[in-house]
Amino acid sequence: AVVSTQSTGGGVVTTSVVAMGYACKQKLLSWQQEHMEQLLRTSHVEQHYIQHYQNMSTSLVGYFEKLRQRISELSETDSTLQKLKSGEVSKLEGWELLRKQVLTKLLLSLYSYTLLTLFL
Repeated sequence: AVVSTQSTGGGVVTTSVVAMGYACKQKLLSWQQEHMEQLLRTSHVEQHYIQHYQNMSTSLVGYFEKLRQRISELSETDSTLQKLKSGEVSKLEGWELLRKQVLTKLLLSLYSYTLLTLFL
């Protein structure tokens, strides 16, 4: 702040008040500028995150379908059901095998979907 060296006390006070007002105004403008820049950076980060999330969501849908088909192929239960219906295997053995296949399919699905989501 610049202080005038006038002989009257009122002039010194007036000049000091004007200088302080100017300094406060400059500080406020500087703070507003910094605040706006911070908001702009935050906005860019949010936009990037939203775009990345949308891209990942659309790409995951295709992978999930391929994964579901592959899991269905690997843990196919139709043949076990046919064997049960035709009586090729005992009911106890058939249901035990079917239970293991269904549990395996469930766990494999959960594990693979979780890994796919984490790594993509």
